[in-house]
Amino acid sequence: MLCYKNGNGSARICTDDLGSGLSTIAILSELAIQRPQPDTFTEKQLRKISELSRELIANSGELIWSHNPINDSLLKLFWYMREHLSGMFEGTSTLFTFLLPDQISDKPIQAEWRRNVFLVTKEALHNVLKHAHANHVEMKVLSKNNSLTIVIRDDGVGFEVNVKMNCGNGLGNMNKRIKACGGELKIESNPGSGTLLTVIVPLPI
Repeated sequence: MLCYKNGNGSARICTDDLGSGLSTIAILSELAIQRPQPDTFTEKQLRKISELSRELIANSGELIWSHNPINDSLLKLFWYMREHLSGMFEGTSTLFTFLLPDQISDKPIQAEWRRNVFLVTKEALHNVLKHAHANHVEMKVLSKNNSLTIVIRDDGVGFEVNVKMNCGNGLGNMNKRIKACGGELKIESNPGSGTLLTVIVPLPI
């Protein structure tokens, strides 16, 4: 069992036991679904259990990453993004392109800052997968003038920005996270014309 103890000693996060248990639940759910002729209700519930288990496995890994001070650098944030965000599109029909700066400063950054930035980009890409029906999505990261700019563009179905921002959904939470970093989130979209999302956040001093 691997445990991580935070800086003030007040909490311990144990990963292996949690991940192993959730993986077992996910696998058993999949095996049950594959049994001959499961009834519709049971199959739906088993799929929900399987999906939730896999989501919790991913979330626990992100929690460990966000609380480990060894990851408090801009370079490691970019590495984590490249590894985990690209994987979201494996096995889908959407082509994902991830562009990083040629030169990356290994600038120290705070845990909460990098967690907010990562979760916003993850939520944005999750929305593309779930709603956009896009053939291609590009994520471009720029770091200059003491600020970080992330641009996510897709060629999907688009949406009415004002309606979505006022629905109390993920877009509102994304906006709050970026504001907590002292930054700004911009969304440009119209039905049938794809979506352009831009995040601009000042780098921690």
